Amino acid sequence: MMNAKSLLTAAVCAAAFAATAALAAPAAPRAPSGTTVSLPVAASIEVANDQAVIELYVLEEGSDIGEVTAKAVKRAADGLRQLKSLYPDAELKTQSLTSTPRYTKAKEGEAPEIVGWQVRQSVSAKLADVKQAAPFVQSAQKYFAFSHVGFQLSPEARSSVQDQLVTDAIANLKEQARAIADALAGKRARIRIESVDFHNAAYERPVLYRMNADAVSMKAAANAGAALPVFEPGVTTLTRNLTAKVVVTPDRVKRPRQAPAVLQPVPSAQ
Repeated sequence: MMNAKSLLTAAVCAAAFAATAALAAPAAPRAPSGTTVSLPVAASIEVANDQAVIELYVLEEGSDIGEVTAKAVKRAADGLRQLKSLYPDAELKTQSLTSTPRYTKAKEGEAPEIVGWQVRQSVSAKLADVKQAAPFVQSAQKYFAFSHVGFQLSPEARSSVQDQLVTDAIANLKEQARAIADALAGKRARIRIESVDFHNAAYERPVLYRMNADAVSMKAAANAGAALPVFEPGVTTLTRNLTAKVVVTPDRVKRPRQAPAVLQPVPSAQ
């Protein structure tokens, strides 16, 4: 049977062990306060298109592929040379050169034979002044047929509004967060923005005019008169998107402190 001294020693050791275990145990995580809301936000700006892109080509046909190719390349080079002299600021580029065989009508039991070639030399023109698009097209009709005329934003125009898009997106974030907080927890709710993730900027497709190559062929253009084509460059809508994590916490109303109770003296017995 243990004596009193042994019991006292065991009790002290147990208390010390319990105290050490309590200090070593990790603190329980605090439950998050408030409501977490994932909030998608966007800001958009319309910007006038300031760049014209014109796709055009030369088409030649003949029985000898070498001669047809040389003729297409030369006509395209002559046309670009003339256009460069008229529009020195235009960015002109030679693009694809393609050849397509033309076959005889196949007869029963016989394979079709190549009787000729069609060679197409494609080029592009980029104009920094959209007002030049109509006269450029009129001038180019003497040398080329057309695929399309498009209008878009230059890289400089895009960059010029990026800061404004960010500012507007953040302002929209704060406005929407305030509206959500009011609906969830009242006008006195507190808002904490935990994170903001910006996404890639987006934009609508540029304005594009597709042109009938047969209607705007070089032969038709020679008899077309002096009327300028009509184009509307239009606008491009740039958008900046973000997703934010917002925590809404109800406001804790502070209760007025009560004055301490005053102890009344106990009347002495008579």
